[in-house]
Amino acid sequence: MKPETLVKKIIEAIETASPTTITYNGKNISITKKLIDKYKYCKVRDDIDLERIDANAKEGGFIFFLPLIFSGLIPAGTIAGATAGGIKAANDKKADEVTAAANAKKAAEERRHNLVMEKLAAEVKKPKTEKKGSVVGEMIGTMKEFGKRFSEETKKTVKQGLNKLVDSIDTGEIKVKHKVFEWHLAIVKIFPINPMLMCICGSFGSGKTHLTFNMLTTPNLLDFDSLYIYTTTPEQSYYQFLKALEYLPKRDVQDLFQYYEENEEKVELKDFIDNYIKGKKPTDIKVFLMKNVNDLDLSQIDSERKNLLVFDDCVAQRNQAVQQEFFKKGRHHNCHCIYQSQSFYGMDSMFIRKNANCFFII
Repeated sequence: MKPETLVKKIIEAIETASPTTITYNGKNISITKKLIDKYKYCKVRDDIDLERIDANAKEGGFIFFLPLIFSGLIPAGTIAGATAGGIKAANDKKADEVTAAANAKKAAEERRHNLVMEKLAAEVKKPKTEKKGSVVGEMIGTMKEFGKRFSEETKKTVKQGLNKLVDSIDTGEIKVKHKVFEWHLAIVKIFPINPMLMCICGSFGSGKTHLTFNMLTTPNLLDFDSLYIYTTTPEQSYYQFLKALEYLPKRDVQDLFQYYEENEEKVELKDFIDNYIKGKKPTDIKVFLMKNVNDLDLSQIDSERKNLLVFDDCVAQRNQAVQQEFFKKGRHHNCHCIYQSQSFYGMDSMFIRKNANCFFII
């Protein structure tokens, strides 16, 4: 069964309130009455990601890919004023669009394949007596053509990438939802390197932690093997989900956090995370949550790993010796730093603000 067929069957089962079991690639997916009651008034998303749904279904994470099909609840007034037939028609249209998009993608791939085969066939049919230019001339022509195409594609990708890097800025909270390709990052360095010393400044509730969380969990944006977080509130949901990076890919952590935010009142944080990472193999990332800043010892940091340190709102601390040491000497231990502060001028000006090479003012 194709992913688009699976999506259509799920939408049909929920909108007709018909509990059922769908077999997909050998796995049974149960659409229960409880799930139907939960999602029957939800809108079908415009941006359904079939590849991620297929991957989640194969891994057995069905309950967590439903938010990839359905978005937030429809306002009560809309439900009251709309007919059941109207809602069904809208959802049918979305399902058909998913199928059409998948078919269009497949057709485009076939066209590209056919063009390549036609080009190869044309090369084979060329007469053997046909004169060829010099090898040097051919190389120069090829290099010029490659340079032209590479320049055009680079400009296009950079423009699209930077436009999509910040998906929305609302009431000071910046939500990063963008897949940045590795080769693109090799050309355009979004953040400073050797080392990156970032300061994020904003008043209470402005979204500093939200921004930091999204940067840390956006694939291919910040590269690190060890994540050290100093915070006086390690129990925050943001940091508990960052701890899950030890077992889950970054994109999965983002999706789980979004699901948790939408269902926070119904889900117990620790049980929710523990149940999902149960049985998962550890990743290469290690995450350390520290409530005492003196537990951070620069001499004990493994310089063979890519280390990233987050200092969460510690500007009010009188003794900033640990933070200053990492901003001064961290580069010798392969350390990058993110320093959050409620005040730009309240940060230490001699070692932290002066050495910082990247600022976010929210």
